[in-house]
Amino acid sequence: MCQAFERFIVLFAVWLLWSGHTSALMLFFGVLSCAFVVWIARRMEIADHESQPSKGLRPLVYIPWLMLQVVLSSLSVARIILDPKLPIEP
Repeated sequence: MCQAFERFIVLFAVWLLWSGHTSALMLFFGVLSCAFVVWIARRMEIADHESQPSKGLRPLVYIPWLMLQVVLSSLSVARIILDPKLPIEP
């Protein structure tokens, strides 16, 4: 049951970050829909002990690294596009 609760917490956190809704009704619908998804996944047996949403502190190290790489690649692409000396053709 602990794994299902962890999945629910992660799913609800992602829903809350992406939706941005904070009214009581929308939070209720968010909780309801996340609980339903966790229940369906558990009933279909597609979420087992090997598919944990997080493995310790690894995501806390990976996510900042990933964000840094996204920013660096965006700056690289912007430099290529905006530099008039670089010969690029569509």
